[in-house]
Amino acid sequence: FRALLHFSWAAVVTSGTLLISFLQTAFSIDVAGELRARSARITLWSAFMMVCIIVMGTSADLFRNNCTTNGGNSAPIEDGSYCVRSKLAISIGTIGTIISLIVIGMKTLNKNLPFMIEFGFSICLFVVYAFGVAFITSEYGPGAPLGNLYYSCWTSFILSFLIVSSCVEDYQEGKTGAVSSPEQHSFPPPTGEIQIEDL
Repeated sequence: FRALLHFSWAAVVTSGTLLISFLQTAFSIDVAGELRARSARITLWSAFMMVCIIVMGTSADLFRNNCTTNGGNSAPIEDGSYCVRSKLAISIGTIGTIISLIVIGMKTLNKNLPFMIEFGFSICLFVVYAFGVAFITSEYGPGAPLGNLYYSCWTSFILSFLIVSSCVEDYQEGKTGAVSSPEQHSFPPPTGEIQIEDL
């Protein structure tokens, strides 16, 4: 099972890399370059959205298989904290997908997304996934076994950390640039006349 899981993920990454390489070679379309040129961090946000969709879908499937009565024909396999944490995984996956979709949409459509709003979104998602990883991948959580939910939760947490780090770097660069920029002095236009102070 683990070999199938790992090779499935490897196939997804490899096929995506081959598609990007084909587009760049055959049609001279630099997908990564175009994304980076449009806005900072859009590649990170895109990867984050994809992983959040996996978190949401996998946890919903686990909840349906283990925490529902299957039409009343049988009792749920799991109960208690397992099902509560499954609902938590569905919730944070949905929240992450919606927020990242909003950010990507505004960046792609060349809308002016205020930096502090993006910064606030990234901090909230980092905190949410920090708690999510702790509860979902713990001993009694649905992501405890090695599988899609385990890897996608940790990947989402790492990507949210990278987004926050990038925002902090931009904030520090902007703050430093504002402080270190030389003052603009206004000089009168040259008139060709000799000033009294020059004599």
